[in-house]
Amino acid sequence: MMKKVILMTAVLASTSAFAQLSADDLKKSTLEACQTQAAALPEEQRAMVEKVCTCSAENTDYELMLKAQSGDQDAVTQATESAMKVGQKCASMAAS
Repeated sequence: MMKKVILMTAVLASTSAFAQLSADDLKKSTLEACQTQAAALPEEQRAMVEKVCTCSAENTDYELMLKAQSGDQDAVTQATESAMKVGQKCASMAAS
């Protein structure tokens, strides 16, 4: 499940349609995607998925994601490391 959240964030950050968005717009879009994703799940899974997804969206550095999307290799490395840390943080929060 956590991999899906990280993947969703990475896809949104790297998709050319989102390249024109600001970091705030990208965050807002990600939060909306969290709600949409959770709504499509069985009720017993909804709260946990929305919690993890929202945690990831709130803790993602969208400025860094946009910089990485531009092809800056240092930013790509930093964004990957950041996404892994956020994923671990949010997964452990959901497990508790």
